[in-house]
Amino acid sequence: GIVLFDTSPAWTGGYDLDALEQLVGGERGKELREIARREETGVATEAELKRFELEIMPLYWHQNFKEEALREMYDNPLINMDIASYMMGTLSKEYDLRPHLAEIKVPTLVLQGRYDWVTPMLEMARGIPNARLHIFEHSGHMVFMEEPEELVTVLKEWVTDSLA
Repeated sequence: GIVLFDTSPAWTGGYDLDALEQLVGGERGKELREIARREETGVATEAELKRFELEIMPLYWHQNFKEEALREMYDNPLINMDIASYMMGTLSKEYDLRPHLAEIKVPTLVLQGRYDWVTPMLEMARGIPNARLHIFEHSGHMVFMEEPEELVTVLKEWVTDSLA
């Protein structure tokens, strides 16, 4: 089987810029909206992307935002923001697997945080025949950091059930 986690069947519309600006509010919301627009067109600088990600990252969490862990991740030399910008701005516009979801014939576990506004997965779970959806009730997009114990439990159960 497969496990789909923090992913989406399509990214054709990009960020909901109105929702982002409203969620953040004020001048800061307008600035982040502009950086997001630049990211989506593939022209944002690495400095802009890092600022954008660090600014909006608290919105990816439901509780217990861990800025130090996030900064470590973005300071990792293996994280290339130019590639991320290209991916989000260019490749993602063509990314739409919704017409192919019904072709997935293996057991599939779809995992999502209840408050994940980044990659809503209900559409994916509905499109895959016999997919099992597990919603983490106290998480946003960062389930692996917000509810790691439950994540491990759910994955162990999935593997055990798949082997039975």
